[in-house]
Amino acid sequence: MSYPDVTLLEPLAEVFGLGVEELIACRRAEEKKKEEQPVKNILEISRENQQTDRRRTALRTALAVLAIVAAVLAAIFYAATTIHEQMGTSIVL
Repeated sequence: MSYPDVTLLEPLAEVFGLGVEELIACRRAEEKKKEEQPVKNILEISRENQQTDRRRTALRTALAVLAIVAAVLAAIFYAATTIHEQMGTSIVL
């Protein structure tokens, strides 16, 4: 629930056969080494997932921009050809 007074850390560590760091961390040094590798693996997987998500987001954004540019160019081409055809068949004063 809470930490003991600082002056009691060394005597408590001796009673339990731990170092002060182990007492504060609430685990033995061997357990910490065993637990570090899975934690590192989880962090690495998390980093890889974030990179994959960023790549997907960048690709989707690029495709969306490309689609918008293509739609605008198609609209400009359509408008230009339609106006040109209408002007060719009408009399301009």
